[in-house]
Amino acid sequence: MQPLLADSTLAPDQMAIIESGNAFQRLLRMRKSSSLFRLQTAEEVLGRLAFHNTGPEQIPGLIAMSLSDVGQANNLDPETDMILVLFNASPTEQIYDLPAELAEVDFALHPEQALLSDSTLSGEAVGGVVRLRPVRRRCWWLRKAGSLWLMKR
Repeated sequence: MQPLLADSTLAPDQMAIIESGNAFQRLLRMRKSSSLFRLQTAEEVLGRLAFHNTGPEQIPGLIAMSLSDVGQANNLDPETDMILVLFNASPTEQIYDLPAELAEVDFALHPEQALLSDSTLSGEAVGGVVRLRPVRRRCWWLRKAGSLWLMKR
């Protein structure tokens, strides 16, 4: 890491610094958008967080997790039933078959990500299959409480 930090040709310009600040602010707004992102106890984490791309058939470089209010006595977020978060750390597009318990759920891209002008940030979560186009990125999909929340993708 030290050689990279010493390389002056890798220094960010003003636009890169501004874009990084904007991206960080966007992540903070996304985190603030749901109490499911701010679980307070180990019990809440164990009861609401699930990892889906696991086991011998897992796709390398892809983390698929969900945060859920479904079936919980204490509804932390009355606006959102479930959040599906995917991290694609690979250099290629990933296609992921959702597990059976999520396959029938229609998700919509988080509004903060849906509004981005970055055309590489796109994905679909339809019919039990997730196609994650951005490489080395993350996407968050939401299912609104009590109904499907459909957004143009």
